[in-house]
Amino acid sequence: MENYRQSTSEPAIQFSWMRPEAPCEWRRDYELKWPDAVHLSTSFRDDPAGPWLLCSARGSLYEPLRHHRDLHREFARLPLGEDDASLDALADFASRYGRLGVPSLPIKPASTDSRARAGEHHADWRRTIRRIGGLVELLDVYRSADIERAQRLVSWSEDERAIDLVYLWPGDTESTQVSVLREILTTDTVDLAQFKSWRSSSLDHERYLEPIEYFLCREVSESLGEHLSPQLRPKSGFELRCDSLLGALYVMLAKRIAGI
Repeated sequence: MENYRQSTSEPAIQFSWMRPEAPCEWRRDYELKWPDAVHLSTSFRDDPAGPWLLCSARGSLYEPLRHHRDLHREFARLPLGEDDASLDALADFASRYGRLGVPSLPIKPASTDSRARAGEHHADWRRTIRRIGGLVELLDVYRSADIERAQRLVSWSEDERAIDLVYLWPGDTESTQVSVLREILTTDTVDLAQFKSWRSSSLDHERYLEPIEYFLCREVSESLGEHLSPQLRPKSGFELRCDSLLGALYVMLAKRIAGI
């Protein structure tokens, strides 16, 4: 019975991903197979020529969470541009670790009506690198207890009833102001107690670093909810299933935030 309690109290995250057998490449000479599809996002409609990431549909399985525990940091350092050198760096990452797992769309060579292939749009890669890169940088501020940097990032309202994060995300030209907590809008009793504790504190660590940790936990938890699903398996018990390499990157980041 003791073994059963141990196995269910600490659910394992099951995940394997395909490493393509041939190098991936970014292509600009492909277009959407069905450009009028109503479900397409704005980025696909505005830039249907990509660039698009193409990878082999054949490859071998590996376990990123077991063998590449800090892959999120390598991903966060990837370039955001569309120049040849930047695309080569992204293609090298995809060739070594596989597709990201963002929505793939059927695309075909622009000059022919040949068989469609699945491609990932550069806009999705750029958006994800920007977000994970920013979260990793904020984690480093928190872990290094960089009070001076934290004081520039965390902004208390004049009446001290709201906390914002003012941050220049990777690739952006202007800082973005994001809400961390608003006293008047907070309904969770634990969050409200935390907010009041920060406000009454005279310690810089509590007033500036802990709100960054709170923001990190909230943002990563939201992403984990999109990529992890609970499974109850005969004999093996309770498991969490990860749906993509992107999901695994958020798991890695979550573990570092939690100090695991």
